[in-house]
Amino acid sequence: MGVQRFLLPDVGEGLTEAEILTWHVKVGDAVKVNDVIVEIETAKASVELPCPFEGTVTALLVPEGKVVPVGTAIIEVDVAGMADAAPASPATTPSAPPTPTTPAAPVSAPAASSAGTTPAAVAEPAGVREAVLVGYGVAGSSTKRRAKVAPRRAGTARAAGVATQVFSTGAQVIARCKPPVRALAKQHGVDLRMVQPSGRHGDITRDDVMRAASGVQSAAPAATPAFVPTIVGTPRERIPVRGVVRSMAQAMMQSVSTAPHVTCWLEVDVTASTSLIAKLRQDSAFEGSRVTLLTLAALAVVKACAEHPRLNSAWVEGPEGAEIVVHGHVGLGIAVAGGKGLVVPVVAEAETLSAPSLASALTGLVERARSGSTAPAEMLGGTVTITNIGALGMDGGTPILVPGQAGILALGRTVRKPWVVKDESGERVDVRDIATLALSFDHRIMDGEAGSKALKSVADFLSSPTV
Repeated sequence: MGVQRFLLPDVGEGLTEAEILTWHVKVGDAVKVNDVIVEIETAKASVELPCPFEGTVTALLVPEGKVVPVGTAIIEVDVAGMADAAPASPATTPSAPPTPTTPAAPVSAPAASSAGTTPAAVAEPAGVREAVLVGYGVAGSSTKRRAKVAPRRAGTARAAGVATQVFSTGAQVIARCKPPVRALAKQHGVDLRMVQPSGRHGDITRDDVMRAASGVQSAAPAATPAFVPTIVGTPRERIPVRGVVRSMAQAMMQSVSTAPHVTCWLEVDVTASTSLIAKLRQDSAFEGSRVTLLTLAALAVVKACAEHPRLNSAWVEGPEGAEIVVHGHVGLGIAVAGGKGLVVPVVAEAETLSAPSLASALTGLVERARSGSTAPAEMLGGTVTITNIGALGMDGGTPILVPGQAGILALGRTVRKPWVVKDESGERVDVRDIATLALSFDHRIMDGEAGSKALKSVADFLSSPTV
């Protein structure tokens, strides 16, 4: 008999920890390969993990409700006849972190979800092929798994190609630094482990590297005491900030501290859109999809990205300086208030989809997000986002950009209003369906004229939609 330990995998791109939500097994239960044993919550979604072993559960090593780092042993299984076999779980001895490289251009969600998530190298017995395990992938009969890449911090702006990472080397930790800074350090032969960071977020800056190269180290920045609010009365509730909620909070802080936000808004007569929606709901091509103004707004944003490419771009700091990179595809994010917090699932390559296909994709994304079953891969590769605050009864708002993106559209509710209508006979006041659109954009990438034109493109489509 041999006891195998299952280590918590990275089930998404660069996740560092997860909370044990619900155990689906107990000590003494018999399990088979790919039986669901536990549900976990990461910074991106809730995920059910399958068992990589067949045997009897001997210990649950982490209780429900506890947050543990990726790589932590969470369960022990007594595997009959496997005492001398190579363990199916990842090797427990971590490999040295690889030399970090500048991130590649944004990739589609499926490719991104598998990059950098395989565990340490483990030789596979000849003729054996392991079952698929979320976050691990499948190894062939004569291959070895690659060394696990150092985990990326939650909230990293992957789509923008700007990765701020923490690397551990033995007992020493390298502070966070951007790829251009690492390249500069390599050019000047500076050991980043010996550099004192002075960046506003505790990161190593170009000036820190140049001071280290000249032999002059900067003094450590004075720590700013954290503001602690006064609690009035006996607290009614204390809510731990973790998982999806913490990921959202970190992303919002990163967004407002790195991108200069500008918001412009516009009231639009969407009476024609309302009429078209009623027709599409009767169209067999849209059967099974929930057709709303969000559906037409998604089509409008995809069209606007083609007409105004900077709406679908990112600000990237490179070795030679900053540049604006226009994405090759539209990763259309939809902000959804799920049961466990705000998530932004993505329709990959939205510009390639027909109207019925886009409607179907949006319906599936929203349903999974509200039920908390969004796969981590579905939240990768976003390039531009829509938030439908009209579904919450709001007329408008000033949305915050998803880190690394250039634009986010807030779609307000549709209300009946008196409106001046112009036609061949002149002007008249009529009651029309009116919606408010608000576009927030990165002012480094788009100036006021570019942002206004992009919003006007969306408004023009919704006032006279064509599908």
